[in-house]
Amino acid sequence: GADSSVRVEVGRLRRKLDAHYAAASHRVPVRITLPKGSYRPEISVDRETRATPATGMMPRSDLAIIPFRMLGDGELGKSFASSLTDETIFSIERVARLKLAPRMIVFQLGDIPFNFADAAAFARARMLLHATVRCVGPNIRVTVELCDTDGPCLWSKRFDDAISDTVNTAERLAQQIATAIPYSLICPAMRPTLAVVG
Repeated sequence: GADSSVRVEVGRLRRKLDAHYAAASHRVPVRITLPKGSYRPEISVDRETRATPATGMMPRSDLAIIPFRMLGDGELGKSFASSLTDETIFSIERVARLKLAPRMIVFQLGDIPFNFADAAAFARARMLLHATVRCVGPNIRVTVELCDTDGPCLWSKRFDDAISDTVNTAERLAQQIATAIPYSLICPAMRPTLAVVG
């Protein structure tokens, strides 16, 4: 049945992960495992290698925008939070000269429990930007935080907008977030270009 097929595929993936790490020619700073009896992946970090890039690894980025989380059962749902995350990455790329963690990396963190240090190691980022999204009557409220890799919040701001069509709402909010971030906290010598985002 369906359950047995899932077990077979998870077992195959577990063996592939084990073989991958066994064949690695260097110590791997971030390891993903699938514990037996569970379908939930676990991320572990080798603290001794976390800050030392190995040959062929992705270069360290300045900032990782972690997938925003939708709170409650708002009418917009999880898809809007993902859309807003994507638009925010795009807007920051246009406004600031930063090295951002790739989308294909950060979106893997959307459904995995993590702490700040592990997320930063996984995305190879010096700082993290994350947010919560919730509906407040006819409006949407986004609370954004900029944190360093140990977790302390360096900056936080709340953004409100009326719910219109989801694409325009996400674009407006993303532009507000991108232009409000104090980029000097990420790169002290840097100033945003304040380019028109569109």
